[in-house]
This record gives sequence, structure tokens and C-alpha cells, in this order.
Amino acid sequence: MNIHIMAIHKGKSVFYYGNCNPAINYASDVRDCNGENLGYTNDLEDDLTNRTIIWKHKNSKCNF
Repeated sequence: MNIHIMAIHKGKSVFYYGNCNPAINYASDVRDCNGENLGYTNDLEDDLTNRTIIWKHKNSKCNF
């Protein structure tokens, strides 16, 4: 199940989806508050800080 995450990228808030299924090779778009696509999570991973889960399905087993 996907989760919704907010993080900081270069001083600005960004949003992306996460997936904790280890069998899936998963990357999602990282978007700013205007909806602009900044790249993919696998490319920006090292620059994403202060991650906060803003939504997670109640049955999700994700543990970020």
C-alpha cells in the first residue's frame, strides 16, 4: 500500500508517494507545492530531509 510523504528538498516542501513492499522496484515523482515534478525519489533520495508521513492506510504495514 502506498503512503503519502512530505519532505524538505533544497529548503522547500515537497510531496511524494512511498511503497514499502520489498518485492516492488518503486520510484515516484517528487512534486513541489505547485505540482511541478522535480524528479524521481530514487534520484533525489539523498536530498530529501525531514520526512513526515501525512497519510497512511490504517491497514498499512509500512514502517518508515
